[in-house]
Amino acid sequence: MTSAAWGGSKQGRGRQQNQDAWAMDQARGLFILCDGMGGHAEGGRAAREVIAAMLEPAEDADRTRAQTPSLRLKQRVISAHADLIALASKIGHKGDMGCTLVYLAIRGGVYLLANVGDSRCCLLRGGKLIQLSEDHTVVAGYVRDGIIEPEEAETHPQRNLLTQAMGMNSVDPDVFEGAVQPGDRFLITSDGVHGVIKSNELEAILTKAPGPRRCGEAILQLVQDRQGDDDATVVLVFVEE
Repeated sequence: MTSAAWGGSKQGRGRQQNQDAWAMDQARGLFILCDGMGGHAEGGRAAREVIAAMLEPAEDADRTRAQTPSLRLKQRVISAHADLIALASKIGHKGDMGCTLVYLAIRGGVYLLANVGDSRCCLLRGGKLIQLSEDHTVVAGYVRDGIIEPEEAETHPQRNLLTQAMGMNSVDPDVFEGAVQPGDRFLITSDGVHGVIKSNELEAILTKAPGPRRCGEAILQLVQDRQGDDDATVVLVFVEE
């Protein structure tokens, strides 16, 4: 299967600089987004450092062949997290340099996904938008525990309070694996997007868009029209029919 991809970002009205970062390597089927923690020192650098680490070639196969792809990916995320903590300590920003992470690899008809924080990866399949990643936020935990309803999470005062982030304390990344089908459309977003545009609206845009570039531009334009204060970033992968 082949795919078309596009990524883009807009700086939020309330930001002095864009602390989101994204990257893709279509030849290797890699798509990555990091959101530097707003208000934290060196958030943008944290995002760039984690992306660079996750783009590095995987370890030698002989040393990791006994592990599953999911476990190898989880260990790579934890290693990138440790490297970021070490860098923060070295430059004097210990405890104050972090970001989210979404890492998507699509190879051989299979996707492998890892996430830390509240950036998201969603999949449009059969006209329905499904969130594949798990939000690492206090409010998402409330929803999973049945304390509040999903609708309440959208306006809850603690909705942006993270329970995990790269570079902050310890991380236990979620890793997901699944089959890719022709016609699948993957959407990766920072919270500057899904905090402004509702899921059903994103679903409609993804369904109608003729390609990833037009889709991404429409999403970022809608964020701008709604005067989003946060940085907004999208990465899209459309699997050919």
